[in-house]
Amino acid sequence: PRKFTSRFLASFHYPEYRKLWSATMLAHSSAWALIVARGALVLHLTGSASWIGFVTFAAMIPSVFISPFAGYLADRFDRRTVLTYAYVLNLTTSVLLAILVATDTVQPWHILLLSIVNGCARSTQIPATQALLPNTVPSQRIVNAVALYQVTQNGARFLGPLLILVVLVVTEREDWVFFLCATLYAVGLVITLNIRTVSTGVVETGAGLRVIGRNILAGLRHMYTEPLVLSIILLVVAHCGMTMSF
Repeated sequence: PRKFTSRFLASFHYPEYRKLWSATMLAHSSAWALIVARGALVLHLTGSASWIGFVTFAAMIPSVFISPFAGYLADRFDRRTVLTYAYVLNLTTSVLLAILVATDTVQPWHILLLSIVNGCARSTQIPATQALLPNTVPSQRIVNAVALYQVTQNGARFLGPLLILVVLVVTEREDWVFFLCATLYAVGLVITLNIRTVSTGVVETGAGLRVIGRNILAGLRHMYTEPLVLSIILLVVAHCGMTMSF
């Protein structure tokens, strides 16, 4: 119904938002499919459940260390460019993993290393996407845009593993799962390249680690001195630490 779409799906009326949303859904679906597929693959190779933890940890830990630098990049440079490089890196690692599985040459350390690279790229992609998002809709639609964006975060955890199931049922081949993940990243990259919205932040310009460090410290200082922002951060940390890990 028109009333429903105009109220709850209002942000989809804007082409740039639709592009960003679609690319993000594909990327997140691929990422969660990879989490499941890598865990199953490394369990098959090693017979050790501990390796599942190592591989998943390797994919997640970059978000702790890379995200602040990714936030700086998303403010310093055109966010479309940052997103493009992140998609290219994820596509490359997915194709490489798929080839290793298809040729039966994959080793546990391959999966561990590629998980780290994938985690670094995702840690760059997510802040850049969130920073670009408000520039694709009018200010009065930002809350709606953010709410619909969360569908990509949570819906992908369902969609990605579901696609794995379909591929396995149809093909009965493990390597096709990883080619599926690469395909999702490839389509997301194509969509991202068609985004025309130019968006950068306001940061201290210049080169060198000192300038980068000052910008990151400014962000951390703002987070710790704004009670509302700090409380939201602590809630997210508690949720991720005590529920998402399971």
